[in-house]
Amino acid sequence: MSSKKKIGFLSLYGWGRGMCYVTKTYIDMLLPEYDIYVLKIDDKEIEEEFKYDGVTITQSPNGFDVSDEFFAKWITDNKLDAVVFNEYGQWGDMENNLVKTTKNLGVKAFGYLIWERFHPKQTADYDRLLAPTTSMERFYRAHKIRNFSYIPYSLNLEKEFPASMEVKRSDKFTFFHPGGWGGVHQRKNTEAVLQAFNTLDKENTKLIITSQKKLSSELRNKLDIFKGEVEIIDKNLSRKELIKQYYKCDVVVLPSKWETIGIPILESLAAGKPVITTDAPPMNEFIRTGLNGYIATGEMNEYEGIAINGIDVDVVSLKNQMESSMNEFFYPLTAKNARGVAESIYDIKKNKNYFLELLEKELE
Repeated sequence: MSSKKKIGFLSLYGWGRGMCYVTKTYIDMLLPEYDIYVLKIDDKEIEEEFKYDGVTITQSPNGFDVSDEFFAKWITDNKLDAVVFNEYGQWGDMENNLVKTTKNLGVKAFGYLIWERFHPKQTADYDRLLAPTTSMERFYRAHKIRNFSYIPYSLNLEKEFPASMEVKRSDKFTFFHPGGWGGVHQRKNTEAVLQAFNTLDKENTKLIITSQKKLSSELRNKLDIFKGEVEIIDKNLSRKELIKQYYKCDVVVLPSKWETIGIPILESLAAGKPVITTDAPPMNEFIRTGLNGYIATGEMNEYEGIAINGIDVDVVSLKNQMESSMNEFFYPLTAKNARGVAESIYDIKKNKNYFLELLEKELE
């Protein structure tokens, strides 16, 4: 029988969604020092990269609607020492409180919350909150919340992001926009990227857009007017296929209206690619203009149902930053610095100690 302590995660798990990758990153930080148990609250097929030794996965029979009885049994059957809740209670009212259920069993409860769906009452019962960025640390302090620890989102550079990768590159200067699922209120700003690219004063350019859902016919119909080459990949790429897209491009363009982490920004840096993003946290936490990318300006606005303001990027500013990123003298420096920042700040081999030290203290 294993003598390791046991950590549970309540989360979506096993497919290309931000929540799944956050949970996977935290799991990677804890292996092999802990035994890991996941209560999977969706019915999607588990992809290969999410399957590995040391992780036991239990499928919730009713998806998001996890009963107190089922949850308590999962905790006690697996003899868990702590449970990490991922975005719990942020996407609708919950009839029960599984955080309290955890505490009533004498088990530690940790929470990862996204700030765009945040309300202070969501933090009430946790022993500790996990802040993945320094921007989130400031956010918690502003709300007079103190029971948090900085556990940075990190990348496995050794396994997933080598210093270089042999891929077939275009002879054109290539921008890459990882559009993901588009996001609530179109927060990935795909249309703004298209508008900015179409007004570039530079020739011999290419834009690649990936989207995990089909782009609208309205957006596709606009592509006929574009001066540069635009390639649309609107299907659910595998993890390896997506990572190759980072290495195929020269610059990543991700002018999000908001992010809790902005995982593609960090992935771009890991691939040695400068990033163009927006002047709002946490995006401007990761990127410094002229160092490892460029910052586009915009106007901060409220969005219905979103707890923080989002930034509407100025398309002219975005176009100007795209042009700046093509500078033949500065580009090699920003690309080198992009990888350097990833190695020094976001390498999971260095950062896993943050989580290990927290749990050692909390579970002693």
